[in-house]
Amino acid sequence: MQYQKSSQWVRLAALGLVMVMSALTLPSEVAAQENTASTPAASPSSNRAKLENKLKTIVIDKVDFNKADIGDVIQFLAKKSKELDPDKVGINFVLADLSHLPPQDHIHREVSVTLENVPIEELLKYIIEQTNLQYSVEEYAVNIRPAVDESETLTVRTYLVSAQFLEMISQARGNGSGAPTGDAQVDFKQPLTNLGIRFPVGATATYLPESSKLVVRDTPEQLDSIAKLIDQLNAPHTPPLTNSGTTPPGN
Repeated sequence: MQYQKSSQWVRLAALGLVMVMSALTLPSEVAAQENTASTPAASPSSNRAKLENKLKTIVIDKVDFNKADIGDVIQFLAKKSKELDPDKVGINFVLADLSHLPPQDHIHREVSVTLENVPIEELLKYIIEQTNLQYSVEEYAVNIRPAVDESETLTVRTYLVSAQFLEMISQARGNGSGAPTGDAQVDFKQPLTNLGIRFPVGATATYLPESSKLVVRDTPEQLDSIAKLIDQLNAPHTPPLTNSGTTPPGN
């Protein structure tokens, strides 16, 4: 009997020790759970925010332009941004067509600057000061255009385009090369003009093959016209309706 009582006492003492240890460790575990639950999930950054961050963080070791053409300078920036981007994606730059601007717009095509260890954002500031251009960071690209008052309000819209639309563009170009491939940006301004889209001064249309996106800067009216063209080609084929307004049998 004495042995049974001693055994029961040992078991109760062990159980009590376990409960005390659990009580000591529980608060820290609860706190860890509360901290985990209270930590908000990181919201995905917009493409624009990512581009702005790349402009600030991608640093070019040396730049030496001596009366370099603005088009060549922008190509250099696009190439270096892809080389130096940890994701190897880089930055898309869209340069407005400057060939038809009147002389009074005072656009200078030549860039002369020598810098070392310069972020792309700071380099862009030097470039636009010398050329009388301006830039804006949009959803999928950095748009560079004349720093002049525009008679029409221009906005940027991005379209995801289909193979049918690209085939139509190819026909409007007057060649049978099909959809553009590779990672080089393609100027779609002329083929869209051939399809009736109007581009005032400062408007642009650039296709990005890597993402199958068309980035257009134009008036809202023309942007709507482009959207209608794309919707017409993306819309699934539907059989014609009968006079009663119903689909013919068997369809």
